[in-house]
Amino acid sequence: MKRNPTLAAALLGAVILAAGNLAQAQTTNFFVDRFDPSGQGTNIYSSGMITNVWGNWFGSAWQSNVWDSASDSSNNPASGSMKIVASFAPGIDQFVVFNGFNGFVPGVNALQWTNLQCDVRFDPGSATSVNGGVTNFGHLEFGTGTPTFGQTYFGGVDAVTSVYTNWTHVSIPISAIINPDFTNIYTLIIHIYGPYYTPALAGNTTLWIDNIKFVGRTNLATTERPIVAPLQKATHALRFFAGDTSATYMRENIATAYDSMSWIDGGMFGFPFTYAITVANFPDKVYQGYEYHMFLVPLNYLRYGAYDNSFVDYDATNLMSLRIVANTTNYVGILSYKVNSPSGNANLPLATIGSTTVAGQWKVTFNDNVSGTLTYGTNSASFTMPAPDAATFADPLVAYFGIQANNTNAYWQSTDISQITISNTVIDDNFSSPVIFNLDTGNWTVVASIPSCIWEAMPGARSWMNWTVPEDTYTPVVSTNLHAGSPGWLDPAVYNGNIPVVSALIGDQRWALILSNNVPAGKSAFFAVRKPLQ
Repeated sequence: MKRNPTLAAALLGAVILAAGNLAQAQTTNFFVDRFDPSGQGTNIYSSGMITNVWGNWFGSAWQSNVWDSASDSSNNPASGSMKIVASFAPGIDQFVVFNGFNGFVPGVNALQWTNLQCDVRFDPGSATSVNGGVTNFGHLEFGTGTPTFGQTYFGGVDAVTSVYTNWTHVSIPISAIINPDFTNIYTLIIHIYGPYYTPALAGNTTLWIDNIKFVGRTNLATTERPIVAPLQKATHALRFFAGDTSATYMRENIATAYDSMSWIDGGMFGFPFTYAITVANFPDKVYQGYEYHMFLVPLNYLRYGAYDNSFVDYDATNLMSLRIVANTTNYVGILSYKVNSPSGNANLPLATIGSTTVAGQWKVTFNDNVSGTLTYGTNSASFTMPAPDAATFADPLVAYFGIQANNTNAYWQSTDISQITISNTVIDDNFSSPVIFNLDTGNWTVVASIPSCIWEAMPGARSWMNWTVPEDTYTPVVSTNLHAGSPGWLDPAVYNGNIPVVSALIGDQRWALILSNNVPAGKSAFFAVRKPLQ
């Protein structure tokens, strides 16, 4: 038996029929460990009992981990942090500190929690390596154990020496949609693998960890009901949602899995060398500032790892960008670049095209190392850049594609991309008929503040349906008739061989993809969400 139906919209007559009241969702935290003197349970850290909670799983580089009352990320004299000491040498190459095989009971579910966060600091004399010309204390990773006692990682950061000698806040997105292992996170892993970069770490390393927590959203009272939006037409394409509403500048990107994406000397296939994006759908001009972008990032000028940071355009010292931006009255494509300019956006203009539309192919073509053309439809603009600047964009180079809201009114807007092509054969990915959640990992890596903001719409996709929190216990239902005597509300799966509707939590909303086979025959169908009786 079901209860609490909340109407979405008439599928063939797209109007809102009903909506519930909703309190503002607030960010909430689940602290794994604050490293206070009282410790965890009966394990009092001030009495030297931290090793009953945290210890080395494996890896001979580990020397010790202790509670340090003299080092706290907030300089709180009543608290402290965990100090880890390791020593790297050939064949002594890693440590895996963790909080036991059942650190969380019950397990943490990443459908509720969106990020793993903590504060980190390294001793300045710690062993170092180099990546892209930037010195770091190694690649610091965080993850969890698997049911078969393996390890899977949320992600990591390059502990750059110029930053991590001070307390640095780390935030790593986690998504149970991308990795189903994250539906049951029962332990936390802290890991450094010495040979992650060349040269490998050699010598002693000391680091401190504080305030480890999972960040997510508040569970609202069960008496509150979600607000359900009108159904949106679905396109067979790769969709990028501006679903991270924590800040307007959050990026949702995919990046090429290969670092041989440079046009310099024609790449592998000669000139002309092209970067092309085919846009299927783009937000209206009223969402001023919303952008779709391409970033070309030479790794030798990147201060962090290629796939560790969704703000790669800001952090890279050298970068070329194509930004397709909504203005109040039109759209504009802006091709620009920067050199020797960390912590800033591309500021050297190359070419600009204004347009009243966005759908179609946007293309950057290089005829040689320094000159080319920006093209959209019948509009084009030529450009030339100085040879010394162009030379800095030689391989290794990674191409990023994604969106950015840039304005609070653009939250939840989305772009559908039907095809991305790089020099015709380096990358030629047609997203017009993929399988949902099946981005080709041979070509792409998701580098996003919330990875579930990027979806592929499978063949037969009919409509997008979304509702706000509380969303976790509500499911889509469909009816052919709202009048008395109708067959009532049914699970859409009954029309599709009992295959469940696929959905994902994106920020504080849940999105579901309704297929044509989920729609009953006839001229009208109504969708809603409802909550099962407990």
